[in-house]
Amino acid sequence: MEWVKIFNSAEEAREAIEEGKSRKVVIGDVRISLTRYKDAFYALQDHCPHSAASLSQGWTNDYGELVCPLHNYCYDLKTGREMEQKTADARVYEVKIEEEGLFINI
Repeated sequence: MEWVKIFNSAEEAREAIEEGKSRKVVIGDVRISLTRYKDAFYALQDHCPHSAASLSQGWTNDYGELVCPLHNYCYDLKTGREMEQKTADARVYEVKIEEEGLFINI
């Protein structure tokens, strides 16, 4: 596992990603959907386990779930669990914010 810096500060991350929105981040061959929800950051695999749609193109609902834009499957931002268990869960990546920036553990 390796911590990869995505932004130089928490402020830079907040400016780049609106509350309730996601942004695709690519690290090597790994695509990640980085989501800001209630001023915290969460990282899930970007491709939906059901259809391979880009989760970063989805939206965050009021329950803290990232909703797939194709079939509306809902993935818990903290655990990656698909809430109705219609498909496999999404992989979750650890996120940390330090003075040096925002990092994702790959």
